This record gives sequence, structure tokens and C-alpha cells, in this order.
Amino acid sequence: MNDSSAKQKLLNGIFKKEYKSVSQKIPEAILYDYAFYKGMEKMNNLKYKVAIETSIYCTIIQSDLMLTVKNLRLTDVELEKKFYARILAMTIYEYLKDLSGILGGELVKELKANEFNELIDDVYSLNKEFAHLRKNKESIIKKIRHETIAHKKRNRIELIEQIFNIEEDEIYDLGLDLIKLNNKLISISSQIRNKISAFHKINGQLKTKK
Repeated sequence: MNDSSAKQKLLNGIFKKEYKSVSQKIPEAILYDYAFYKGMEKMNNLKYKVAIETSIYCTIIQSDLMLTVKNLRLTDVELEKKFYARILAMTIYEYLKDLSGILGGELVKELKANEFNELIDDVYSLNKEFAHLRKNKESIIKKIRHETIAHKKRNRIELIEQIFNIEEDEIYDLGLDLIKLNNKLISISSQIRNKISAFHKINGQLKTKK
């Protein structure tokens, strides 16, 4: 399947019943991870801290991306298109900036400590894909983020010019690309949870640290 076909399949999913199904599962997944994290916290044993935090983070971002991409495509109002493109650009910029340290550093370190070594190459490989996307698109999304959202220009005329110069179709496509990549991270998070479950079925429940 080529990239355009994969993107179209993803797009169809976002606009059909699959989107509703995913949207309904996201809160459940977040709550499950949150409850697991609070359980670790209560036992003073944050053995899987980074893995669970990463899972929660990428799931929340996936929800943000899907909602924004959908609304960007559905609206016919020009200023709304620019608004959703600005929100999407800011979300993508902040997320990609965060992921490098998480995937390339914190998560790999924790996987090694927990001897989940067979997942490390997948994390490194995915981190390279995220880094490649960031390298190719950062200048565009950084400009939108800095000049039209976070650090809005003091010159109001320049601000409106910057907003209407946004190529929302390019940001829309970038959003779809990131959703595809993020699906891979969600899959890895699921594999980590399966490893955790399998480990504790053999070795007993997580122990409380004094």
C-alpha cells in the first residue's frame, strides 16, 4: 500500500464509524493507564513510570490530532480553517519537540532497566521516524506556532497576514502523517503493557517499596 492510499484509508476511518469507536476507547485507555500509575504511586514503586506516562501522553495527543484534523476538513469557513490549522501546528510542534527526549532517552532507559530489551529497537526506529518528520516540517509549524499562537505579533496587520498565509492543506496532511506515526507508538505502548502483564503473572504483583 503506497503512502497516499494509506493516508486515504486513515482519512476514511476518521470520518466514518471507526472514528467514533476510537474516540470512545481513548478515555477508557487513559483512565486505565492513570489508574495503573496511581497504583504504582501508592506502592511507592514507579517501575513503569515513563512507559505509562508516555502511553497517556500519546493517547491524549492522538485524540487532539483526530479532532482537529476532522474539524479542519469539515469546516467551510475560511477563518475556522486557519484556526484549526494553527491549533494543529502548535500541537504537532510541541509534541514532536517533546518526543525526542522521551523515546530516545527516558523510555529506552526504563525498558533496559526492566529488561524489556526486545522492544528497544522498535522504539529507536520509531524515534527516527518522528525525528525525520520534525526535521522536514519544523520550520513551518514553528513559524505558525510562534507568530500566530504563542507569541502573537504586536503588529495586528502582520498577524492577520500571517494567519491568512497559512497553507492549511499542508498542515492537514502533516496531521494525518503524525496520526499514522502515533498509531505505531500506541501499538508499542500496548506491547509494553502486555510485557508488564506477562511479567507479573509469573513473578507476582508489583511490590510496595519502603
